Amino acid sequence: MDSRPPLPPSLAFLDISPKKRKKKFNKNKENKYPKPGRPAVHTIYPQAVETAERCINENRFRADPHRASDTGLCGVTSQQLRDSVLNANPRMRLERPNFSARTSRRWMEAPNKNHKAASSYYGFIGAKVPPKRNDVRTPCEDDHYFAARVRYALEFTAKYPTISRVISVDNKYGVKVGSNTTAVDRHLTITRFFPTRPVDGEAEAGVPRYIDHDFPIGGYVLTPGGVLVMTPYDPPQLVADKDDRLRYKLPITNVTGVTVFNRGPKTPTTIASHICDIIEVVTPLIEDGVRVLAMIADGGADYNANHEINQFYYGRLFAAFPQLDVLIITSYAPGQSAMNMIERAWCPLTRSLISVYFPSTLDGDTLPPRQQTNLPPEERNDLECQLFDRSLDKLKRHWDRVEYRGNQVDVRTHYSRQVEVPYSNEEYHAVKPIVTANSTVGLHRHPDVAEEYMFTCMHAERRIGMLIFTKCDRGDCVRCAASPVQNAEALAIAKRFPSPTPGVDGHFQTFVEATGNANCGYDPDQHMPKFISKGLGRCHICAKYVYTSNADREKHRKKAHPPNAQVLRARNR
Repeated sequence: MDSRPPLPPSLAFLDISPKKRKKKFNKNKENKYPKPGRPAVHTIYPQAVETAERCINENRFRADPHRASDTGLCGVTSQQLRDSVLNANPRMRLERPNFSARTSRRWMEAPNKNHKAASSYYGFIGAKVPPKRNDVRTPCEDDHYFAARVRYALEFTAKYPTISRVISVDNKYGVKVGSNTTAVDRHLTITRFFPTRPVDGEAEAGVPRYIDHDFPIGGYVLTPGGVLVMTPYDPPQLVADKDDRLRYKLPITNVTGVTVFNRGPKTPTTIASHICDIIEVVTPLIEDGVRVLAMIADGGADYNANHEINQFYYGRLFAAFPQLDVLIITSYAPGQSAMNMIERAWCPLTRSLISVYFPSTLDGDTLPPRQQTNLPPEERNDLECQLFDRSLDKLKRHWDRVEYRGNQVDVRTHYSRQVEVPYSNEEYHAVKPIVTANSTVGLHRHPDVAEEYMFTCMHAERRIGMLIFTKCDRGDCVRCAASPVQNAEALAIAKRFPSPTPGVDGHFQTFVEATGNANCGYDPDQHMPKFISKGLGRCHICAKYVYTSNADREKHRKKAHPPNAQVLRARNR
């Protein structure tokens, strides 16, 4: 105890003796000596809390996400909660007509427990205003199977890191060109610093100010397409999962390159343009000794491995590199494309365009070329090409400064009048009707296209949502004989690439377990729910083609095996 005499009042400011800290009162903790005063509402009317909780539970979110017209019940407001409590308790309505919505709000959980105001919430009811979540994906019965198969492809490359690479490809949602609309969504949060005071004599501060409404011009959209390159870890790393099963460490975090190809409305994006981009990115990798390439693509129309025209161009990609031993194209389940690795790379690119406008008028004009109806079509088209090319240059300047996982994004531009190499847009539209026709007349009339079509049929194993190209051992195949096989073991696994097989506790077997199975690669997709429900089977002639529909079965038999088409059709009747 401090035995020093107290200081006189005039010198009290010199007192350095320790002072007793004032105890804070917390409503959430039981107080041994509660303060006197008017009792709380919930102590007088305990049934009011039960009524409020029942009201919240009965009006929880029950909207059907597949039926926009049926909105269901989507929570309650604090005013609705107050009215519900008073309507269910007539005595409380008479005695407490001024019962406030704020009081009922305090019965629930605190919106943020880290704030000081959280101490005024009782937490009787397990409810609060929740944060918005954007993680709901379209349900699909095959999502587990597709994800396991993508993992197989990634672990396959991880097993042979010195000769393997993984690329992830997809398009980004369009970047808008318009003087009255932002390049990306106006609701994205601004994460960069801006001055809040006028600078250099300007009348206003330099903070972003948006036009109150977006007025986009139809078709004025730039389309970026990306290729993300991932390198497996060398040497291969085996790790144990939570069930103590061995897996290869995936290369998804070892990004070694990001390339973005920007195109305007005058340069359509098709599988042909995507293959041109991929060839441009993959060529240096092949020159460095890559012999196994796995591609994780989107399941949309441009990349879908089961579309006939896409299969044809994937065959062209495989034929373009005689050194390539294995080419795998796979994807996640429909509606699950957000799991594709390149989707993460679009985030920093999108954020770099927040609050950016790309003008839709050229210098000296007051209207966009689309709205200058007095001009001849040829002149209007020329002006639009100039406008889009200028916007592409501006977009490149914004994205040249962006990095992803320590890699500078390589931005490349395809201008409006630039011809795609090696497969132009005109050539694509000429080949597509020949390849996708139900009859073989077009193939007979175009022997060069027919030769490429048969090359794809001979070298590809097609499964639902997956393509596997491998070198053949035919002596008359010029492409495969031009370069020796780099790794015979990797080629043998690819020729009998395993399909996910159910294991223990609802899991599929790991890639290590599947490749150690004697029946590795037998009867592809036999455990896929879609394959089981449709019951279409696979081709019994080549045994490398899994059917997706009855029309697909007839077309494959007619075009890939024409001599046997009638015999097989009669046998199946």
